[in-house]
Amino acid sequence: MTAKKPVLGTYKTNKNNAMPVKATKGSACFDLSYNPHGKTNFRTFNINNVEVWRDIHRPSGKAFLMPGERVLLPTGIIFDIPSGYSLRIYSRSSLALTKGLVLANSVGIIDEDYTNETFVMIHNASNVRVEISPGDRIAQAELIKVYSEYSMKELNEAPEKKDSRSGGFGSTGK
Repeated sequence: MTAKKPVLGTYKTNKNNAMPVKATKGSACFDLSYNPHGKTNFRTFNINNVEVWRDIHRPSGKAFLMPGERVLLPTGIIFDIPSGYSLRIYSRSSLALTKGLVLANSVGIIDEDYTNETFVMIHNASNVRVEISPGDRIAQAELIKVYSEYSMKELNEAPEKKDSRSGGFGSTGK
């Protein structure tokens, strides 16, 4: 007997928005695109952690992020996440390498009961202004099974060593 495949529902807030798609059959994640809609004045945080409401768009629909700035970018997609699952959003390696754009929160987690538009929290880690065009792929995401049926138990003693590893955090590499 094969397990039933979960279905991730996707609703486009505008019929012209790009649907999330996997780049190849073997891709682990699907891409999320920047899909602006009407609103152009966004809450941003600059390199000094100062909150600034500013228009990040140009008339062409392109957004621009200043060096060190963080902003929530709209995807134009509302997900219907199946029960027992969550979405995990990650940086796209090509954007991180070529433009210095990374997720400000490292990994975004979208819970199954979230039914509003999905935004991507982008940080410009470069020292130059970066433009993002409508339809540009800005992140990648995957549907993850959530194991909520577990318990936690307080231990009276630290766990015993499970292998020959010596050292703490970061001790397996140089």
